[in-house]
Amino acid sequence: MDHFAVRNDSERDIMHALLEAIYATQTVTDGKAQYSALNAKGHPTYIDRAEGALLQRAIAAVRPTTTLEIGMAYGVSTLFMCEALAELPHRCTHIAIDPYQNTKWHGIGLRNATDAGFAGLLRFFEERSEFCLPRLVQEGTTIQVALIDGLHRFAQCALEFYFIDRMLPVGGTVIFDDVDWPAIRRVVRLALSDGTYEVTDHTGPKAGRRSLLGWVRKALTHVPHAEKLLRQDFIVRDHELGIRGTCVALKKISPERRKRREYPEF
Repeated sequence: MDHFAVRNDSERDIMHALLEAIYATQTVTDGKAQYSALNAKGHPTYIDRAEGALLQRAIAAVRPTTTLEIGMAYGVSTLFMCEALAELPHRCTHIAIDPYQNTKWHGIGLRNATDAGFAGLLRFFEERSEFCLPRLVQEGTTIQVALIDGLHRFAQCALEFYFIDRMLPVGGTVIFDDVDWPAIRRVVRLALSDGTYEVTDHTGPKAGRRSLLGWVRKALTHVPHAEKLLRQDFIVRDHELGIRGTCVALKKISPERRKRREYPEF
């Protein structure tokens, strides 16, 4: 059921205190014990402030009634997304999918969302996305903003994008986190390959001037049959598509254009 997110000042303070504590200490708590919020390589397992701001810009622009995220973890992205939803004047639902919420993540994502006053917004599924997403499609679920931040493998991410695309109308936005991972970048290129989506936001730097190597690559594209001789990601680099930084937002600008047997390079 959809809910208005009526929050008081105390709940807003709690949310910001939760975020500040995680960013400052790089730890989280389930109320009984404290855990490191870093992975085995010492990298954060949560989105940073710039990525959170991108999520909130997307929601403010689209003004969705239903959002979805894959990979709740400690709930940092959930807090950013739900706070933006709470600012909208209509009823909203936030769908979160995380098969490891009460095991690997100790239920901390749900706890943080509840403490911040967002329990009424949440529709939570503790199961794998490849099982949950097809069922949501079959139920006729429609979403307007989605965040993909689950298992960082090409096949898994591509599968998640496929089902999200089925639920996302023209004008909706899908956001990919960790696009600095090669597998995720490839899925973003796939999403951009037929003109159905365009990059509308990212956390990277603005486009700079083309380098000498860039001009050489551009010249090579005029060679006869270059598109058959050269890889597409050599002809058009990631940054030229707008894939910059660690997080990108793609707006759906038309229904799928790809013909049944067509396979564009990406």
